[in-house]
Amino acid sequence: MYRKQMVSLFILGAIFSLGIKQALAIPLIDSTVHIYSQTLSFKTPVGWIPGSRVDSGSVFRLELIPPNEKIESWNSMLTVSGYRGLAGRMSSRQAYEVEAQSVIQACPGNSINQVVNPPGRKDDSVFALVGCKKHPSIPNKNEVAFYAFIRGKDDIYMIKKSFRELINSTGTRLNESSYSELAPEVLAVELSPAG
Repeated sequence: MYRKQMVSLFILGAIFSLGIKQALAIPLIDSTVHIYSQTLSFKTPVGWIPGSRVDSGSVFRLELIPPNEKIESWNSMLTVSGYRGLAGRMSSRQAYEVEAQSVIQACPGNSINQVVNPPGRKDDSVFALVGCKKHPSIPNKNEVAFYAFIRGKDDIYMIKKSFRELINSTGTRLNESSYSELAPEVLAVELSPAG
């Protein structure tokens, strides 16, 4: 399965090498990754590259960033995660609440935490905007992400698109009225049996 993931990422790089003008005509491409007991299908911004990949056996995480950014100093990131065996112990809602609580603790009195209900979802999923209006360790920046938590047969899956931006008086660019435009990758996530 790792080979399939690498082929998908190679295709991403090849598409980006076609050039910016052609890439702008196709802003998202289909991607799949097998994580534990199921396969997660999602959209990937054209040209984004793997920043890191971790699989501890119980937690899987793949982070993708734009080609002009570094994992240490990113401004946009797409993260795909899987948590082995967690579906038997908690719901998608509980997984979201655990994540939201950790963000709230990182930036007390300064957090964004809002569940949103995209139309048409019928699976056991929770979508939410979670973040800090003022980043606790990066001066003059905020960090907000649009999350999807999906409960699979055995595992819990999470995909999020995160943004770090300069703090301004108009608030964060990623919000309830902009998530579908700024983070369509998260809305497009689908879960299927491993195959």
